[in-house]
Amino acid sequence: MSNVVNLNNYRKHKEIQDSVRLCVEAANGSAENLNAQGTRLLNQNRLEEAKSLFSRALEVIPNSESLFQLGVVCEKLGLLEEANEHFHNYRCFGGGK
Repeated sequence: MSNVVNLNNYRKHKEIQDSVRLCVEAANGSAENLNAQGTRLLNQNRLEEAKSLFSRALEVIPNSESLFQLGVVCEKLGLLEEANEHFHNYRCFGGGK
């Protein structure tokens, strides 16, 4: 039992370290880097963190990739109205041609 608890603590600690590292990298990153990190988090189903990075990428420079990925994240989070807004903005931005 003790080994299981220690392993779970290690995994949680590693996840926190990864989150902190990604946030530090993102703080210094371009929109492209923020999108790449957001995509990595999205693929790991870390949706709230991914949403934050895609939003920050849009603040750095408006781009269709961030808009689309935000739509995907919001859809997965069940935020359907917000997802539709991002997809609409993605299409208006010229994405999906």
